[in-house]
Amino acid sequence: SGKLTAGPTINTYIYQSLALLAGVTNNESFWARGDGTYAGRYYVYDVTHAAYIIALTSTGVTAAAWSQITASFVVPAGCLSVYIGVMCPSTNAGIAWFDDVSVLDT
Repeated sequence: SGKLTAGPTINTYIYQSLALLAGVTNNESFWARGDGTYAGRYYVYDVTHAAYIIALTSTGVTAAAWSQITASFVVPAGCLSVYIGVMCPSTNAGIAWFDDVSVLDT
């Protein structure tokens, strides 16, 4: 798992670049937990068009217990590469954990 602690700029993140087929629906899945107060965030970014497919979104998981998160997205036409990213909470010193991130097409 990855532990992401927010610093003063609240921009601690991990991402993976993937080549996915345009026009295909994909299901992203991962496990997340908070620090008892704050939730982490995630996103899907179209590198080719410099635009978010899934905007920076809170996991909603503030509890210090693991919960599975799933989200579906369609790769835009002409997109050659996406970033699948997880990010620290939006508050300085907030902590979030992520594990088992996967992306599967449907």
